[in-house]
Amino acid sequence: MANFIKIILIVLINTLFFAPNLSADTSVLCLQKFLTKTVFDPGSLDGVWGDKTESSINSLLDQAGMLKPNQKISVLDAEEVCNLLHSSKSDELLESGKFKVFRIETD
Repeated sequence: MANFIKIILIVLINTLFFAPNLSADTSVLCLQKFLTKTVFDPGSLDGVWGDKTESSINSLLDQAGMLKPNQKISVLDAEEVCNLLHSSKSDELLESGKFKVFRIETD
C-alpha cells in the first residue's frame, strides 16, 4: 500500500509541476512574446493572463496612442490584439517612435 501511495504522489507531483499549462491561451502567449521584445515586461511566458500581462499590454498600447481614454484591453481582446500584432500595424507601432522597443518578433 505504501508503494501505491508513493506512485500516486509521484504522478500527482509530475502532473502539477512538469505538465504543460493546460490553461495556457495561445493568444495571450502571443502577446507575452511580443511584450518581451519591448520594455513592457509581461512576466512569465505561460499563456496565462495575469496582472503583469494586462498592465504591460495596456501600457504599450496606451503609449502608442491606440487606446481611447479609460479604455483597457482584457483577456477577451487578446486574440484581436495578437492578430493586430501580426498585421502591418505592428510596423506602424515600431515606426511611431512613441515607445522604446528592443526588437519585435511575432510568431
